[in-house]
Amino acid sequence: MPYFGHPVEYPVLIGGAMQAVAWVVRPITNPYVRGREFFDVTRSLLSDDLRGRRRAGQAYLAGRSRRWIALGVALAPALILSSFINWI
Repeated sequence: MPYFGHPVEYPVLIGGAMQAVAWVVRPITNPYVRGREFFDVTRSLLSDDLRGRRRAGQAYLAGRSRRWIALGVALAPALILSSFINWI
């Protein structure tokens, strides 16, 4: 369990997401497949959260007339790819 069983360098909500996904992938017996699935599920979960927060923040700051620009920033591939450099 994050923070209790071993140290985790991420914020508490990300640690909670890690634990929830670990419970989901626990039935997978092959450790390589389980590791890959853990990465894929947490990446999807966290990138959806990142896009949603980024979209909301950018839309608020851009104002009513520039919401499509804010959407482009929120969905930028460089932002999403650079978010998981440390996650691998």
